[in-house]
Amino acid sequence: RIYFGNETETYYDYQNGVEVPLISLCTDYGNNIYYNDISISGVEGCTDESAFNFNIYATIQDEDEECCYISGCTDSNASNYNFFACHDDGSCVPFVSGCMDVNALNYNIDANLDNNSCCYTEGCTDLNSFNYNPNACFDDDSCISIIYGCTDNNAINYNATANTDDGSCLIWNYPLITSCDMTIGITSESLISLDDEELEEGDWIGAFYLDENGNEICGGALKWLGDNSVISLWADDEEYYDEGGNCIEGCGKNGFDNGEEIIWKLWDSTNLLEMTNILEFEFISNEPNIFSCNGVELVDYVFSYSTVTQDIELNDGWNIFSTYISPPNNNIQEITSNINIDIVKNCCGSVYWPQIGVNSIGDIQIDEGYWIKVNNESTLSITGDIIPSETEINLSEGWSIIPYLSTQPNEISVVMSPITEYIDIIKDDNGNVYWPFLDINNIINMSPGEGYQIKTSDAVSLSFSDGNGRLAFEEHKFISRKYPPPINTGNNMVVAILKDAWNKIPKDGDEIVVFDNEGLLVGNTPYRDEGTVITVWGNDNTTDSKDGLYPHEKLNFKLLRQNSDFLENIDITSWKKGSGFYSVNGISIAGSMTQNIIKEKKLVNVTDELGRKVNSDTKRPILYIYDDGSVEKKYLIK
Repeated sequence: RIYFGNETETYYDYQNGVEVPLISLCTDYGNNIYYNDISISGVEGCTDESAFNFNIYATIQDEDEECCYISGCTDSNASNYNFFACHDDGSCVPFVSGCMDVNALNYNIDANLDNNSCCYTEGCTDLNSFNYNPNACFDDDSCISIIYGCTDNNAINYNATANTDDGSCLIWNYPLITSCDMTIGITSESLISLDDEELEEGDWIGAFYLDENGNEICGGALKWLGDNSVISLWADDEEYYDEGGNCIEGCGKNGFDNGEEIIWKLWDSTNLLEMTNILEFEFISNEPNIFSCNGVELVDYVFSYSTVTQDIELNDGWNIFSTYISPPNNNIQEITSNINIDIVKNCCGSVYWPQIGVNSIGDIQIDEGYWIKVNNESTLSITGDIIPSETEINLSEGWSIIPYLSTQPNEISVVMSPITEYIDIIKDDNGNVYWPFLDINNIINMSPGEGYQIKTSDAVSLSFSDGNGRLAFEEHKFISRKYPPPINTGNNMVVAILKDAWNKIPKDGDEIVVFDNEGLLVGNTPYRDEGTVITVWGNDNTTDSKDGLYPHEKLNFKLLRQNSDFLENIDITSWKKGSGFYSVNGISIAGSMTQNIIKEKKLVNVTDELGRKVNSDTKRPILYIYDDGSVEKKYLIK
């Protein structure tokens, strides 16, 4: 090794890996280099030539470093680590964990560390297979795909190919045989359809009743085999108890009540569909679809569907709607997505207002109706299952908006007869009323798709039935001979004027008209001898202009005679109920009144203050003289 300079004291021997002290230095005199002899002294290390760590330069045995004589694996993470080895010989073997039992299915020939994973079972190891074996460690290609369906062979929709039950089983159990039954025959002449397809062999027909908890229970069923057959429906019978008071059988409601409506369902065995929506059902006798102990009936026709669409016609502006359909997604936003709406309101202040992104209604409720405002005539289509007409609607005391759950129109007085004593008033979206206390009914019939505002004197429950309804004669819609109809603003009050309140009784064909303070028409209706009800409309806050009465604004009543253009001013001097000022959903009944004829004034002459004809090219006061003797002073400005 050659180092230059007088300051060099050591050099490093790379071949032997030691630092060597220099006793004499190489020096440079001008351009001639003289190499001095190098001598080494005082180097510590292993001085034994037989040791693995022998230091060729060592002259003194290092007391802190012993000579190493053992060679092996010095890696503590290796499987063959030698704690005593001081020289690594490159033999280190890494750990490989696994099963080391040659008799196991998962024996690992490379394993040198047993991890207790040895497995001796073979089978299906696919977690997503029907026959997955969690104990198997070796897949034997036996895996079977999962097939969902009904696996109960007692169910009408039993699926022989299914291996995993999906909870869809329809168990139409035969009912408990009791003391009385009703026999219903089905023949090849019966017209029975399922989604517009004829009844086929293998299809099922079932009749259901409601138990004490409102659950639908099969009261008789038939698998159609193509031959004339009967279904026996059994009546609710006595309950049976042992001496200890324990129920033996038939406890609770176990059959049909006499007069109970029969709930029909059909099963399409080809398409695996349950038909719960019965749009039409008729016995040959035309008797209602109700249970009758010892009764005998033949089915004439049944039209059933897996799903049904109800089309609800909406007028431009405000409507009250309801539906007898329960859709899969009953959020109001989803339901109204096929039409252009302004706003939807329920009875209690919640709204769906898409323009400002507010939806506090959420899901519609089957026991409610809703105000809706649309921008033009629209058809609201709702698809799903028919809500049973016997579904109970619970009403709180005061105002509510009720739906109409029947698929057919019925006379309102018949439908509401079970709760008539609790009804204060019912209104439709056009302001027509059913007012039992005053025996006034210009709603006439309740119709599917319509909703109705109702005020009750107490909390009551209501349900509809298709069995006993009838249609009443529909009156012609009133058309004023002079005034356009008032604007439906989505809020109103009603005023009743009974016959005994008039001091000059009108005649049929006369018209009662109501104005606001500026002369805006807010209500009109023809006089009725049995009692007149006027619907008066309030202002619509969703529009920019005034189109109705403000709260607490005075109602101005007029009477238009049939054969005259003269208006009579009606001054109601006392009220049996309410007042002559507007309030939303207010109810007022007139007590007494005065009437004065208001003639239209005709202009007779125009003069100045001296009675001379007016010279139109001068600026002066002028007088307008009318045929009723009144005079108006005005100024003519050139």
